[in-house]
Amino acid sequence: MYKKFTISILTLLFIITFTGCSENVYEDYLSSIEKTNSIKQARQEMKIDMTLDFDTTGLSEKEVEGFELASDFQFLGSLKYNTDQNIFENNIYLKMGSIGFDVDVFGQDDEILVKLVNLGKYFKIDTKNPDESLGQFNISDDTMRRLNTLWQTYINENNIFKGENILIDTPSGVVKSKKYSIELDDNANQFIQDAISIIHEDQSITWFQNEDFSFDMSKATIDYFISESYVDKDGYIVKEQITFKTTYDDQYFKGFAFSMETLLHDIGSNQDISIPDVEDFELFDLDEISKESPELFQLIK
Repeated sequence: MYKKFTISILTLLFIITFTGCSENVYEDYLSSIEKTNSIKQARQEMKIDMTLDFDTTGLSEKEVEGFELASDFQFLGSLKYNTDQNIFENNIYLKMGSIGFDVDVFGQDDEILVKLVNLGKYFKIDTKNPDESLGQFNISDDTMRRLNTLWQTYINENNIFKGENILIDTPSGVVKSKKYSIELDDNANQFIQDAISIIHEDQSITWFQNEDFSFDMSKATIDYFISESYVDKDGYIVKEQITFKTTYDDQYFKGFAFSMETLLHDIGSNQDISIPDVEDFELFDLDEISKESPELFQLIK
């Protein structure tokens, strides 16, 4: 559950690089994915930046403001989790355009509690009925599995390379690692299109079902696509980076750049996680939040 909420806030496809090669580089890399996915307790730092390029020539002032709001997105997350207890805590900062806010997310089993730090408000997410709470941040387990499988079908012995030893700085200390690079080359365009198709089929991701949302990869050109993983001496993927940039042939939308970095640390250590004890009168629904902060509501709904 902690993986679903943390990553699906940007569901566009990029999530899959987290879950996933002897001189068999390929086999070594697959083994590191499997071992990393078996971790029971750890901390993860995540940073995502995405910028969209628009041509606003001839648009109204209001339309330009809308494009400017959507043109710059940042996500910072600090997650700790325990899969044996099925519990997690994630401290998140979100920024879109000039609007930024802090969110603390707590989860155990099927219950998720969200605190909008800026407002001091709490609300719960119904994971069984996401459309009634925060559906656009939900992604099904089946979609995650399909995306993971898709990613691994694009990896083979010919496009993954082992590089030099690298020292990685983490909040828990410096870690020695081995760098792995994946080069999709001409397959990057098809990979992104396939990922978008899988995500679009997930009815739980409500914002992605919007009729106005469309992304035709036949109009896109991948300028570059870089995926790098760093594996420590114990076989865990302690750092991952994915960066790519596209140009797009459209009247207004001209392309976007995306970068994501994750750091995994404190692996196997006991994680002290406690869910706030919130009384019913302290809980608010999204309609109430929308009245107090309509700008914030637009970002989370």
